[in-house]
Amino acid sequence: FSQHAGPVVCVQRSPFFGDILLTVGGWDFCIWKEGVKSGPLLNSCSSPVRLTGGHWSPTRAGVLYITRSDGNIEVWDLLDKSHEATKTQNVSAVAITAIYPF
Repeated sequence: FSQHAGPVVCVQRSPFFGDILLTVGGWDFCIWKEGVKSGPLLNSCSSPVRLTGGHWSPTRAGVLYITRSDGNIEVWDLLDKSHEATKTQNVSAVAITAIYPF
């Protein structure tokens, strides 16, 4: 994906909408719709640190989790706001490279 300023580290299909994809790479994440060739539906603002992964919420269609190289997890509720994370929580002193919310 040329949209990201770094290697893509996550590609995940929405559990609620089969044609919606989350990609994470470099310092941003994107939401894509299959068949739309003009670009992503949403491109996040550039993060101050490299993003390391992401995961859709298994229970809420508009919520996703983004992991960062500084040990923070961002919770994005796209139905609330799409220009910034709803919550950022530090959980580690080192990079978080994977997340799987239950």
